[in-house]
Amino acid sequence: MWTRHRLALCVADALALEADGGAGEDRRRPAGSSASTGPTAGLVARFVAGDEAACAEVVRLFAPRVRALLVRLVGSRHDADDLCQEVFVRAWRRRAQYDGRGSFEGWLLRSAVHAARDHARRRRPVEALDDDGPGSVRLGPEGAAASGEFHRVLARELADLPVRWREALVLRVLEERSYEEVAQILGLVPGSVRILVMKARRRLEERLGDHLDGGAT
Repeated sequence: MWTRHRLALCVADALALEADGGAGEDRRRPAGSSASTGPTAGLVARFVAGDEAACAEVVRLFAPRVRALLVRLVGSRHDADDLCQEVFVRAWRRRAQYDGRGSFEGWLLRSAVHAARDHARRRRPVEALDDDGPGSVRLGPEGAAASGEFHRVLARELADLPVRWREALVLRVLEERSYEEVAQILGLVPGSVRILVMKARRRLEERLGDHLDGGAT
């Protein structure tokens, strides 16, 4: 029987495996992340039905992706690990709430966004992102020598953005997701996401000048 402690350990093991390079898989976008298509359709159905083996496999497939988003949102790998465990504990407890109308990955990432918001309300934002972390922002011609300071400044400016602006920017630009995907995760329409991303980019451009490399638009 899955207990909170056992599930948290399962998530920790999945993240440790990913940190060690796993089996050389590309974990950025798990194949078939939609519940209705792809090889994970049956897996998600079994997860929702309460199959513990399916739960372990869902954690293995999606925990690295959820954790990567959390690192970008909260700026701390340690806090992201804790929040990632909480996301999967909640997902397992609330699995019956997934109705299949959107992608399963999007459902998990929406929970991660809410976890990051709760975390931000409890603590002050962390001002330093790991420079070698997933989604490190591409730099301009100044090069790698200034990357450490740049990331500290960028993290501080991201933390100062309104919450919705930051979420939209991270998902669209750093996660490189479509406006439709971001809209599903944030519970918005694509047009609203475009506006949020535009406002966030303008604010960062004002604060950071020409340090950012064009990025996604």
